[in-house]
Amino acid sequence: MEYAVEKMNFFKSEALSILEPLPENPAKQAMNELVEYFTARKL
Repeated sequence: MEYAVEKMNFFKSEALSILEPLPENPAKQAMNELVEYFTARKL
């Protein structure tokens, strides 16, 4: 389980860094919220 959490956090960081340079708009905000939602869920 620990391995899965580490991979999840790696991909979360990767996704957020890809989104960072994009201009602020509702689509970017929605994608950020989606990443946060899926990675904050209780396993």
